[in-house]
Amino acid sequence: MKYKNLVGVYHYSQRAKDPDPELTNVPEFVLYPETRINHFEEKAACASAHDIELNPTPLPDDEICQEFLGVKKLLVSETVTDQINQSGHGKSLEITSFSDDPYDDLDDMLSRIKNEVKGPGKKYIYAYDPEPDGTMHEKGPDSPEVRALIKERDRKISKLATELHDTLLVVIADHGHIKNRTVFLEDYPELLRLMTRTTSIDQRAAAFKIKSGQKDEFEKLFNERFGNFYNLYRSSEVVKSHLFGNGEENPLFRPALGDFLAVAVSDVTITAPGDEPH
Repeated sequence: MKYKNLVGVYHYSQRAKDPDPELTNVPEFVLYPETRINHFEEKAACASAHDIELNPTPLPDDEICQEFLGVKKLLVSETVTDQINQSGHGKSLEITSFSDDPYDDLDDMLSRIKNEVKGPGKKYIYAYDPEPDGTMHEKGPDSPEVRALIKERDRKISKLATELHDTLLVVIADHGHIKNRTVFLEDYPELLRLMTRTTSIDQRAAAFKIKSGQKDEFEKLFNERFGNFYNLYRSSEVVKSHLFGNGEENPLFRPALGDFLAVAVSDVTITAPGDEPH
């Protein structure tokens, strides 16, 4: 079925000691009721430059900037909205709370969507809602406040769907939330000494770059300490599996991936030096 309009509503869905007696391989855990995605592009592109903890002579700010500028052209620079508007096939716009013309609240966002759809011509509308993600980070994913926010959005977006005609309405989230326990990698110097830089990609899908000749030692130690909580894959396995998709490979992909990818299979989250627990 073809639609005149496409609307995407996007939900960008205290270090206290709290040791867990069941996790004997990990001496220190923190109960923290959330998890979120790291900024991949900047951290992946400048991983070695950002690694103040691991490098004895960190790069000065001007060299970090030059390093980032050198790879910036390889990062995605045009949004879907840009591409549609440049193609001349219909109109595309973004409705967010942080744009030059921000909406006031959820009702205002939905009202703007409805009014735009009523206009002539084909449209792609990207609408961004910072909730319930923001409250999940603050209150936890199972809090009464979050439940109320989800119910409100379910009710109001369902109503909007009945009022839109010749329109495909898609509601998605960029990630989920769980209550997690954070382990700090700085408490494992035997692992840090084998790394050439801090981790990249994400805390629950952490990429590790290891010193030459130390991969087997790292793999052994990591699995001894975190094997119950993470699956550790060599980068060659990740590339072969097409875990990140089947498209054309970006030149930044393998440098960002490093030598190993640790994928969480529990509620444990590894936080490297320089990262904030999420």
